[in-house]
Amino acid sequence: MPMNKRFVLPLVLILIFVLLTACGGNAVNTGEAKTPNNAAVGSDSNDSPDNKGQAGNSAEVVINVNGADNVAGTGDVDERIKAREDELAKAEKAPTKDALSPVEIAKAVNKIMADQGFDLKQEDWGWSEPLVQKQTTAFIAKTSPDVLTGETQSPGFAAQGLLEPFPDWLEQKVRNEIVEGAWKPMEYDGKIYGVAFQPGVSVLFWNKDLFKKAGLDPEKGPETWDEMLDMAKKINDAGKGKFWGAAIYSGPNNGGYLRGGIYPLIAGGGFVDESNNPIFNAEGNVKAFQFLRDLNQYAPPGVMANTGEGAYWDPVNKGQVGIWAEGPWMVSSCTNLKLDCGMGSLPLSDGGQQANITIGAAFASVSIYSKNKQGGFKFIEAMLSDEVQQIIADAGVRPPVLKKIGESDAYKAAQPGIYKFYEAMAGNVKGLPTFAKENTRVWQIYGEALSKSLMTKTDIKTILDDAQKKAEAILK
Repeated sequence: MPMNKRFVLPLVLILIFVLLTACGGNAVNTGEAKTPNNAAVGSDSNDSPDNKGQAGNSAEVVINVNGADNVAGTGDVDERIKAREDELAKAEKAPTKDALSPVEIAKAVNKIMADQGFDLKQEDWGWSEPLVQKQTTAFIAKTSPDVLTGETQSPGFAAQGLLEPFPDWLEQKVRNEIVEGAWKPMEYDGKIYGVAFQPGVSVLFWNKDLFKKAGLDPEKGPETWDEMLDMAKKINDAGKGKFWGAAIYSGPNNGGYLRGGIYPLIAGGGFVDESNNPIFNAEGNVKAFQFLRDLNQYAPPGVMANTGEGAYWDPVNKGQVGIWAEGPWMVSSCTNLKLDCGMGSLPLSDGGQQANITIGAAFASVSIYSKNKQGGFKFIEAMLSDEVQQIIADAGVRPPVLKKIGESDAYKAAQPGIYKFYEAMAGNVKGLPTFAKENTRVWQIYGEALSKSLMTKTDIKTILDDAQKKAEAILK
């Protein structure tokens, strides 16, 4: 998906050598199984989590990584860790905790896997559109690395039968120990097909300085859509073209769908029905699109519907937007940019419900074509371990997903800002769906309808009825 650097970097920094992307180098794992751990493991498997590889007998596990990741690169994970440590040792300034955490995670997981007789390898794949293209090509060729990671496309791969359901022992662990937002988007037909080790969701931010200039209480953000519109108007009036009331990025791309798409869910609408067919003209969608249109009049001109996220980030980072919603990377951004930011839950529509969409979430899965499925699931288990999740928690950039850490008083006290994202992950969290067919074309229709709603005065119900007809015609 299109992302600006501020969006990608935290994703890349923390999700380390595996998690971030499953998009593709040209190499795939075509090696033969070397130990019993390479046997296929399905959801009906009773393989014990203690069924470990024999130490000394290398069982290769191939993992995808992101090309921009700090420990990325193709080859043995031991070598990649050493290369990154050498880079950090030569740096002029001492590395920060969040810069060190990817290496610490990589070392911890590498040791856990080595103790079980697994040898981690990695392939330097990409992100965004190249990820989807290369994954699709790999599926067609019936090849895959052992751990496949992806974002908005992953739920669709599960629905298409291209991913292995988690074995019983891992599914039970995930359901009992992992916060729902990390795996619910990857649940399909009662089975779990993936989990994100440190996903993001959106929470509300506001600029306290602009609140003060508008005569608003800087410690209290809006709780309803009506309050948000009222506050945005007051900030906008005070700004007189120098700063603006609010902005929810809703451009015609995945970045816009991940942010603007939350509001239809809050209002009881959504993207698809139970069969993954579009429901663009649902009543809740009409209500949400009207809210976004109303909010757009208080946003920097051309920002909310812009095709590029950069146009949105620029005024936000310059302290020129009063209210916005964003992922966990915004916490460190507020500090680095010296913005005095308030944080709170997303405001609700009249009669609405809390809802959210994972953003910057890299879901780790095992493909049906993986050569070492047991090793792949063991890697996922290792990433959910106490040790790894504590490193993520201590870094303070993204929330952990292990409940025993995320729900602890110690974590809440140590990371009050990031804790709000953990809280949000415990609610009604979804991922972007993959439509039953012609996914790209159907999303394009949705994006065009959203842009038209923001940029014209055409009746929104008419816009969405037309979008629904176009989508249904394609899906026939």
